[in-house]
Amino acid sequence: MSEVEYSSRLNFEKLMHGHSAVTSLNQIDCNVYRIERTGGRPPLIVRVEEIYIMSGCDVYEIMAENKNIDAIVLVGYCNRYTSDAKKSAKENGVALFRRDEFYGALHRTGKSFMNYVPRPKKDN
Repeated sequence: MSEVEYSSRLNFEKLMHGHSAVTSLNQIDCNVYRIERTGGRPPLIVRVEEIYIMSGCDVYEIMAENKNIDAIVLVGYCNRYTSDAKKSAKENGVALFRRDEFYGALHRTGKSFMNYVPRPKKDN
């Protein structure tokens, strides 16, 4: 996997620094961050990626390179993942989110974090 574009990393960092559940964000490797959270929630090791449509094969490649990650976050605005990618990550104890999903999941821990799905938006 290649390094995420600087502008995408910067946008992710800005979002995390402004999040109410985040106390600190430290880049520990290329595309890998440690996120300290509020309220006694455990820290997270997160791999950010910019893959247009993430597949199960992409998930396995990322996990092979990053043995101790808690989550993979797709930071590109148009990035998506396949159902196989989500299933592969979950079966291996790694959460997989788009950035908007991750923003909500940060408030959760354990299975609630792993299984987080945002509520559907209401039509007004």
